[in-house]
Parts: sequence; structure tokens; C-alpha cells
Amino acid sequence: MGEKRLSGNIFFAVGTEDFAQIDQIGRFASQTYGGGLRFQLTARQDVTSYASYQKRTQNRTDTAFGFSYGIHF
Repeated sequence: MGEKRLSGNIFFAVGTEDFAQIDQIGRFASQTYGGGLRFQLTARQDVTSYASYQKRTQNRTDTAFGFSYGIHF
């Protein structure tokens, strides 16, 4: 069994979108903040997680997060 390792990342992004369909916003600008962690259990197994927060124009926000377990062949 190898040495356990913890690694991570953070990010920041800005952008605009211009689209329109019946049930969508249409156009907005946003700032997105987020990050993730990866814990390597063995050379072939790891656990990862991430989270992000997006602040949009028109007082709208979006939050996302996730978790996964990986087996590498």
C-alpha cells in the first residue's frame, strides 16, 4: 500500500452568456468561485469532492457540489 496523499485546488472565473429559450434567463454575467479536494487512499483508489458558487446578474445564484469514489485500473 502506498502513501496516502491529499491534494486540492481552488478556482475563480468570470464570464457572460447570451442565450434564450422559453424557460431560461436569456442573458447574464457571472462570477464563479469553487474548489475541490482529492484524497488518494491507495495507488488505485481515491475519494474526490468539489463545490462551487456562482453569483449572477439579476440577483440569481447557483450552487453545485459533488463527491466521488474512484477505482483506477
